[in-house]
Amino acid sequence: MTKKLRPVLGLAVAGLVGTAYATCYYQITNVCVTGGTQVGWFPDCFHPIYAQADWTAQDWATTGNGSNGHIGTKSAICHGAASYTDCQGFNHTYPDYTPDPGWPSDYTAVDTSTTSCQ
Repeated sequence: MTKKLRPVLGLAVAGLVGTAYATCYYQITNVCVTGGTQVGWFPDCFHPIYAQADWTAQDWATTGNGSNGHIGTKSAICHGAASYTDCQGFNHTYPDYTPDPGWPSDYTAVDTSTTSCQ
């Protein structure tokens, strides 16, 4: 009976190894927040903070073919120019605002510290 199980076990192990290395992620530039989207609150009076224009991520993870791929991803937070109105009604801008996690600025980035693949 052990002779019959060895080929099956070998196929199972090969399948697991193939699955572990099957996905290769590549970096692309992609819009991670659309202009006008609320990305935070001004803390003193809870006025919304909005992205002024589309924010793009240079390290957006995608699968496919190419060079310089990696087998892992990580969480990242998109950032960009934002504006808000303060408690007195004056408009202000942040030239490079990074929201707290949980706003619609979270995205999946390529983890370049993981093993390379193609």
